[in-house]
Amino acid sequence: MDRLPVLIAIPHSGIQVPVELQDRIQVTASDIYDDSDPFSDQIYDIGDRAVEVIIASIARACVDVDRAPDELPPVNVDGVIKSMTRKRKPVYQEGRQPDRGMIEPLLTSYYEPFHELVGEALHNPEIELGLDCHTMSAYGPSLSEAPGKRPLICLGNWYDQTCSQAAIEWLASCFCDVFELDDREIGINKPFSGGYVTRTFGNDPIPWIQIMLNRSLYLDTNWLANSSPQCDEERLKELNCNFQQVLTLFFG
Repeated sequence: MDRLPVLIAIPHSGIQVPVELQDRIQVTASDIYDDSDPFSDQIYDIGDRAVEVIIASIARACVDVDRAPDELPPVNVDGVIKSMTRKRKPVYQEGRQPDRGMIEPLLTSYYEPFHELVGEALHNPEIELGLDCHTMSAYGPSLSEAPGKRPLICLGNWYDQTCSQAAIEWLASCFCDVFELDDREIGINKPFSGGYVTRTFGNDPIPWIQIMLNRSLYLDTNWLANSSPQCDEERLKELNCNFQQVLTLFFG
């Protein structure tokens, strides 16, 4: 079976805390899960069916690879190095936030390698499309750029700057067919139009689309009942299979 000509980037599935920060943070394991895109690697990683899959292992609550490297606290509390989670929980113990001298090595060790891998993969002529893959809560938290009720799927192309309108509409149609959705259940550039990864690499040289999958499709309200939340493995496999079908249809 031919590989799908796609680069899949999964920036927010990681839950690892850098060793440099382990004695500084005060968020719990549940907080870190809740601030991540839980189980997104199991949904979007289609293995050898894609030309390239790149997954960030580091917790976004500590180092967020989907932010600009100069988005720093205190100006931006939800930037590349965070001071608060999306639910406004302080990440660090009082007075133990990373200073400028610590931030640069953190970016060198955990941020730059992800972007270097993406940049190197884009030299592969087999790749025709980049996908920046995320999940989203059913309702946006107060710190989010998109509070309130959200669609089941949101696709973003930074208002036609990272791929053509025709391409994103075709991908939306493929999701509708495979997931058996009404087109009103899919948002295009609303509430999310594309994060830093999509905006940085889009149309340079290939088109990129950000995908946001609503967690109501696989998580119930009790998923954070303990520090190692579980999800129905069969449902995750089903969503992974559906995602492969969407891409097969898209490139077919």
